[in-house]
Amino acid sequence: MLKHLLVVCGLLLSTQLLAQVPQGINYQAVIRNLNGSTVNNTAVGLRLQILQGTASGVVVYSESFNEITTNIGLVNVVLGQGTVLNGNFTAIDWGAGPYFLEVAADASGGSNYSILGVQQMMSVPYALYAENSGTPGPQGPAGQNGTDGQDGLSAYEIWLSQGNTG
Repeated sequence: MLKHLLVVCGLLLSTQLLAQVPQGINYQAVIRNLNGSTVNNTAVGLRLQILQGTASGVVVYSESFNEITTNIGLVNVVLGQGTVLNGNFTAIDWGAGPYFLEVAADASGGSNYSILGVQQMMSVPYALYAENSGTPGPQGPAGQNGTDGQDGLSAYEIWLSQGNTG
């Protein structure tokens, strides 16, 4: 009995997990020093901010990461899963864009960030908006009435056609 209950609970949990939209955006960068050389196998601090409207717009979300670069200076993070500094990633209204991503880093691993650049976010992040788009729109206007069809038989006429006598 307990085994069956565990199997049912496991199936229900897996169904719930599959139904969830991943709340995050993959981000990858190569960290370079001021000379342009990659910063390899080194702890770096990153700050990613989502700005609304323009490249210098309002910060709607900000988070930080403490990562170690690979042997070619690469870091991989998931925007929306770092240490939150400001805002709520799941509350971003992706339909109210445009949005821009500001990337800042501290190559010494701390939080003395230098802005590396700002880029408008395109297409894929806006797919997160689809998670909430299941609400139907307003009903449209009624169409024109069609022409009347031929009247059918009454219930009495059908009864008579079946060989009944009245």
